[in-house]
Amino acid sequence: MLARREATIALRTALLLNDAQVSLELLKDVKLSITSTALDGVDTTSEVKIAKLDPAKVFTHTMVVPERVTGVSVTLTAQVEKLSQGGAKEALTQRETWRSMASIGRWIFGRRT
Repeated sequence: MLARREATIALRTALLLNDAQVSLELLKDVKLSITSTALDGVDTTSEVKIAKLDPAKVFTHTMVVPERVTGVSVTLTAQVEKLSQGGAKEALTQRETWRSMASIGRWIFGRRT
């Protein structure tokens, strides 16, 4: 990642219930938060609301890489209704963090390829 250049974040999503894939339309208030950390320790966060996810497609978001960035954290959050508990909302979160820009490579499902 180079400062002042564009970088693309790509997400392939699935929602599982006891190892069975269920519809992503059950997810509500889906958000992608991107936090970059500068050399002086200052964090900058941007948030993207996601209207729809498709398990057959990769969701992408392009960002401009800040100056002097030393780390990036990407967090996907959503709400899902727990029908077994009368529709109570449960928060779901998945996060990936890279502390050294040298460690950023090609990642799939949290594993480097």
